[in-house]
Amino acid sequence: MMFCPLCASSEFLCKHYKSCKQTAGLPRRLSLGLEESGKLWETLNTLSLYSNPELSVIGNVNSLDLEDAKTEKRTINCLVETMVTSKKIVLAKKLNGEPKESDFKIIEEELPALKDGEILVEAVWLSVDPYQRIVESRNPDFPVGKLVCSTLGWRTKSVVDVNKPGDARLPKPYLLPDFKGLPASLGVGFLGMPGNTAYFGFLEICKPKPGEVVVVTGAAGAVGSIVGQIAKIKGCKVIGFAGTDDKVKWLLEELGFDAAYNYKTKDIVEALEEAAPEGVDCYFDNVGGSLSIAVTKKMKLFGRISVCGSISSYNSGSLPGGLELDNGMTSGLMASNNWCSGQKRCRGEDNIRMDLKEIRTNEGDWIQPDHGRDRNTAYFGFLEICKPKPGEVVVVTGAAGAVGSIVGQIAKIKGCKVIGFAGTDDKVKWLLEELGFDAAYNYKTKDIVEALEEAAPEGVDCYFDNVGGSLSIAVTKKMKLFGRISVCGSISSYNSGSLPGGSVYESSTLQQYILANQLTIQRFRVGQWNDQWFDGLKQLVQWTKEGKLKYYETVTEGFENTVKAFIGMLRGENMGKAVVKV
Repeated sequence: MMFCPLCASSEFLCKHYKSCKQTAGLPRRLSLGLEESGKLWETLNTLSLYSNPELSVIGNVNSLDLEDAKTEKRTINCLVETMVTSKKIVLAKKLNGEPKESDFKIIEEELPALKDGEILVEAVWLSVDPYQRIVESRNPDFPVGKLVCSTLGWRTKSVVDVNKPGDARLPKPYLLPDFKGLPASLGVGFLGMPGNTAYFGFLEICKPKPGEVVVVTGAAGAVGSIVGQIAKIKGCKVIGFAGTDDKVKWLLEELGFDAAYNYKTKDIVEALEEAAPEGVDCYFDNVGGSLSIAVTKKMKLFGRISVCGSISSYNSGSLPGGLELDNGMTSGLMASNNWCSGQKRCRGEDNIRMDLKEIRTNEGDWIQPDHGRDRNTAYFGFLEICKPKPGEVVVVTGAAGAVGSIVGQIAKIKGCKVIGFAGTDDKVKWLLEELGFDAAYNYKTKDIVEALEEAAPEGVDCYFDNVGGSLSIAVTKKMKLFGRISVCGSISSYNSGSLPGGSVYESSTLQQYILANQLTIQRFRVGQWNDQWFDGLKQLVQWTKEGKLKYYETVTEGFENTVKAFIGMLRGENMGKAVVKV
């Protein structure tokens, strides 16, 4: 941190600053803490040490020796270091259930000196996505005094390497763009990460069409409130669920939702039947739990579900169970769609020759897989949904069946590592020796988790699910980031069998709805659209300036109250975006 002796600024490099060096005659010690830095010029002036603009004070001031200074009559350049410290909020202990203020603590840390390309930022607004103001810079693209958005945790100051790339969660630090007169605080919410989460997560996954029915849960939150308004802009009918009557009123009267309900006081099934008797086309899920199960069961054919959050599972709450998809996408398919109607055939542009091995039935009879339905179910259901790439890891359940055996072979043709699960040792042997699977297991005798750890220690990219049940739960938990799941069947729920338990959605019957309605369910992270980040913000700014989007901020004052704001957000006390003014 640099301090100018003329204006004593502790935040910015002023126009008086020039590089200086320590010279002979620098006094030994004068106790001068960081908080006294504003008086530094006055002190130096009194001692008659300052007589030209070359004198600069550079960022761990501790000292000038008063007696020695009095004897020094000539002008000197002095180097006075000022230690830069930051406050940050960390966990005091492991969270257990709903977070409490006592679970966190504020500590101080010393920040390192800047390196070339780095900047020092000071928090102005925090999100509960912070953005900060640049107070020192060694990067010409990030001038002192500008506002920058970045994710650095809850801390008052940070040293940032702005050249580090972003990731799947967020882009790298960026200067706050022109908001056309809108408040800068929107950069951590409405016109920041939450805004783009709503914009891309809804439009890219749900792909809404005019006249379609859209349901949004967590509809009065930072993301949900934007999704609902974008859906209205796109000409959709919008139904929202929130946790208080005041929020419901806001959704209806201010944001223009067509229907809104308090999920704590209104029966969900009854509400959906009332507002969407013919079903739901698009569902933006911020909540999970039993609410999500109810909405999923109301989805229309080819419905699309964008899974953004799972509020119901953040602490122990009133919405147990639910829709869970941590890392990727699930799509249900049935042989009745246009992939098998003659419009597309297996000899498509991939020109894969279906040189597939014969298949044995459960009764031990051998059949040829020449039924177009089985072939096309495997071909299109795997290639169109999973979109496998060479070197990826593919898991197939029901792998020795009519569809699963074809999927596994296509995956091998595409250069993938293939792991199969079947129900007998003979089937496992056939998968390995005849079909060339890389690994295969009898799910009745081999622990599924152990098998996956053994065959796919780094995780699974694509999962073709014919089974459902506890086997599917185990595979889904092993999926990599941006994994793809094609749900073709749910054998475990056809009768009472040896695969008890629900599907990944914690209800074995729910997988039947995904199949019957050929739903697409996709979990996402907004960082996957980093290359379009500013396009999203530009459109959001435009809609807001045109009066098509409205925003609301729940503001908490003071860094020390950040945890309180965070806990309030988890309890649903905020409306719109919860922010902290540092």
